[in-house]
Amino acid sequence: MALTATATPRVRTDILHQLGMPRPLWFLQSFNRPNLRYEVRPKSGRSVLKTIVELLKGQFARQSGIRVVCATIAFGMGIDKPDVRFVMHHSLPKSVEGYYQESGRAGRDGRPAVCILFYNYGDMHRIRRMVEQDVSNPAARQTHLTNLWHVVNFCENRTDCRRAQVLHYFGENFDREFCRRNPHGTNVTLNHIVDIFRGAAIKKIIEMGHNKLPLYGKGKGYSRMDAERLARKLVLDGFLKEVSTINHLDMAISHVRVGNRAPELVQGNAKISLAVEKESKASESSVAVQELPADAEMDKLTESCHNELVEMVKSLAREKNTFYGNLIHMEALRGLAKALPTTTEAMLQVPHVTRAVVDKYGAQLLDIIERHAAEKIVLEAEREAQGSSSSSNELVQQPPSAFMERAAARRKRPAGGGAGQAAPAKRMKKFFRRKARK
Repeated sequence: MALTATATPRVRTDILHQLGMPRPLWFLQSFNRPNLRYEVRPKSGRSVLKTIVELLKGQFARQSGIRVVCATIAFGMGIDKPDVRFVMHHSLPKSVEGYYQESGRAGRDGRPAVCILFYNYGDMHRIRRMVEQDVSNPAARQTHLTNLWHVVNFCENRTDCRRAQVLHYFGENFDREFCRRNPHGTNVTLNHIVDIFRGAAIKKIIEMGHNKLPLYGKGKGYSRMDAERLARKLVLDGFLKEVSTINHLDMAISHVRVGNRAPELVQGNAKISLAVEKESKASESSVAVQELPADAEMDKLTESCHNELVEMVKSLAREKNTFYGNLIHMEALRGLAKALPTTTEAMLQVPHVTRAVVDKYGAQLLDIIERHAAEKIVLEAEREAQGSSSSSNELVQQPPSAFMERAAARRKRPAGGGAGQAAPAKRMKKFFRRKARK
C-alpha cells in the first residue's frame, strides 16, 4: 500500500513507476474543499501590511482562540488546530501543490474559511533567481521553474474560477457552471446589490471589498425605493436572477445570480429604462409635507444599530461557544436595524424574527433598538424644526411613534412667531438625546 497527498497525475504516475506498481487499485479522494474561499489580491509595497492589519482587525477579529498564527510554509507539519479561519500568503508560493497544502490548513472543522494570496509579479523574479542559482541538478531546476510558472499563471488568470483552476491542476473535473454561479464562494442578496449601487459604507460591503467595485456609489442620487425598483427590474428583465437555497438554519434565502440576458447588457446591446418620479418644487405646493431625515443620516443610523446588534449576538455566541449565526438569522438583524420596532409584537413582524428569538433575546435587542429609535426621532425633530423656521405653511405630518404623538400634543400652542414655534422642538430634541445616550 502506498499513500500520498496533493499529487498531480504526473507525480502519481512517477510514484507508481518508482515503486514498481504497474497496475494497482487506486482510491482517489476529491481535492475540492467546498468550505474554503480562494482569493488573490494585488500586493503593492508596504500597503499590503496595512491591508492585512485591516483584515485582522475587521473581518477576522476574535474568530479563534489564538488571534494570529505567523508561520513559515511548513505550518501544516504537526499542527492540530481545526478552527483556523483564514490563511494569508504574504508572498508567492513556489508551486500550486504548496499553495494547496498551506491554504488547506484553514477550515479543517468544515466551517467556512478564507484563503487570501497577495500577489505581485515581482515576487516571481525573486523566486526564479533563487531557483536558477542551483546548478547542481538541471532537471530539478527545470521542474521548480515549471511549478513556478503554474502558480504565476494561477494568479494572473482573473477570468476562470480559482477553485476550478486548483482542481484542474490536480486532474480533477469540476463543474464550471458552479463557478459562473458563485466564482469565489460569495452569496449576495438583492438588498446587498442595492447597498453597493447607492454607495452605502456598511461593514459587510467593506469587508468583502465591494466598495472597490466600479458599480459602487454609482446610484448615490437614487432614493432607496428607486434603487430597489431598478434592482427588481433587472431580475424581471432577465439580467439577474434570484435563486432560493436553504441555509444552515434550515431557512430559505434568495441569492442573486447572473441572468441569461446579462451578456447583452455587458456588450452594450441592451439598455434599461426606469421611470423615476421627480420631486415637486416647494413653490408648486401650498402645503409643506414633512420630510424624513436625509438618506445619508438614516443609513448611518441604521448601520450603527446593525453593528451593535451583531456585536451583541457575537458576545452571546462566545459565551455559548457557538457560531453567532446559530442564534439569530443575520437578515433578521438587518431588518430590525431598518424597522427599529419598539415592542416585541412589532419585532415579530420583521422577517426571520421568530417567537423563540424574541423570548430569548428580545429584551437585549430592544435595549439597542430603542436607543436608535430615539435618535431617529431626534433627527426627524431637527428636520421639522428647520421646516418650521423657514416656512409658515402648516405641516402635514404622520407621527412615526407614540413619542412623536406626545411631542406633537406639547407643540399645540398659540402662534407667537418663529422663536415660539421652535422652542418645543428644541426641548424635545434635548429629551431624546438624553434617551439616546442611555
